[in-house]
Amino acid sequence: MKKGYLKQLVVGGFLLGSLAGLAACGSDSGSAVGVTPTGKVVKGPVSGASVRDKNGNVFATTDANGVFAITAQGPFTTTGGTYIPLNADGTAGTAVAAPPLSAPAGYSQITPLSTIVASAPASQQADVETQLAAALAKMGVSDLKTADFSVKTDANSAAIVFAEAVGAVLSTAANTSAASDVKSAINSAVTSALISAVQTLSTASAPTASQITSAITTQVSTAITSNSAIVSAVPALVSTISAATTAAATGANALPAGALPVQSGTGGTGGTTGSTGGTGGTSGIK
Repeated sequence: MKKGYLKQLVVGGFLLGSLAGLAACGSDSGSAVGVTPTGKVVKGPVSGASVRDKNGNVFATTDANGVFAITAQGPFTTTGGTYIPLNADGTAGTAVAAPPLSAPAGYSQITPLSTIVASAPASQQADVETQLAAALAKMGVSDLKTADFSVKTDANSAAIVFAEAVGAVLSTAANTSAASDVKSAINSAVTSALISAVQTLSTASAPTASQITSAITTQVSTAITSNSAIVSAVPALVSTISAATTAAATGANALPAGALPVQSGTGGTGGTTGSTGGTGGTSGIK
């Protein structure tokens, strides 16, 4: 073989290898180049919620499946939107207003459970997240930041019950008619109660639906009844939250495996990418 030809083979092979390496680097993340990542807002999938970035600016509106494009940096907060609650028999209820939800930076799923972490004092967030992760690991969920709570499986059924029960507490607190100072006290009491419930469940061997309901209602009752201003302003709050929590947990437990119910009406834009679930509620990621 001539030396000139051999040299061409070596140089050509080097170039091909370099191009292959560059292509591999470009796909290292496992997603196509130029594809915008998406997240979900789920208290039941929330349609039409405004998603805000770390500066409080709205950058996306969720579609009918709760999907939005992540084009900004967290922590994230949401306002507005509606979702379909579950009846006690696991069937779909009537659309109701969604509570404000939030998630720390790095989360793609904004749910009642991410809201517990985000609502904790900054000095406690890491501990609360660790405890919540420990509780969820026993409920079949390995990653709180990316776990999809819009679809129930045999593996995550307890986690779905947990998320729906916490969501019921947040919804009831958010929709309570009370003066602003009382409402602030309610939100503080509820946050404290949910953190305590997480601590209780993190030590349970394998939390069941009844244990989840008991932990939440017990802690919420203790937190609210210890505040005389709340009891005086909203005397039925404990019983209302308890009933809502029990109904949500029972409904989630009765719900067969599959996607949580979504609305058939028009959702939002899903952000800036081509998410198409906003008009019919049948597409978008799961």
